[in-house]
Amino acid sequence: MYQVPTYKPEITIKYAMPAGDVDTQSCTPAKKITRQSLEQSSKYGLYRHGYILGRTLGSGSYAKVKSARSVKLNKEVAIKIFSKRSAPTDFLEKFLPREIEAMRKVEHKNCVKLHDVIYTDDYTFMIMELAEGGDLLDFINSRKHHSVH
Repeated sequence: MYQVPTYKPEITIKYAMPAGDVDTQSCTPAKKITRQSLEQSSKYGLYRHGYILGRTLGSGSYAKVKSARSVKLNKEVAIKIFSKRSAPTDFLEKFLPREIEAMRKVEHKNCVKLHDVIYTDDYTFMIMELAEGGDLLDFINSRKHHSVH
């Protein structure tokens, strides 16, 4: 079995899941866990919190969204990854906290649920419900082709 590199303790975590060893056997992931996904999860410090990163789902100006397997929730989730080095200070101090606060308050069956937020020295991670059907733009574009005028 692949040995995951050790976690660097200088990372500060708030709102994090309890740390500990991850039992990949109880995780029963939908897709095979690869060496690359374990290395990436360890690089970001997410493996320690029970997340095993998957493929990239999309990216924007300040964030990348990846699928992941949550051991705690025992299901696939989406993780929005914000790099504190590449995002502008104005965004990190004003707009991102506002987005997180809004998502924490919204609870509706048609809205993506925010499960957790992890803060490290270099990244902010928003752990969210995975929208299986894609994003809203994908849905709108697929409906354009089926609409009747």
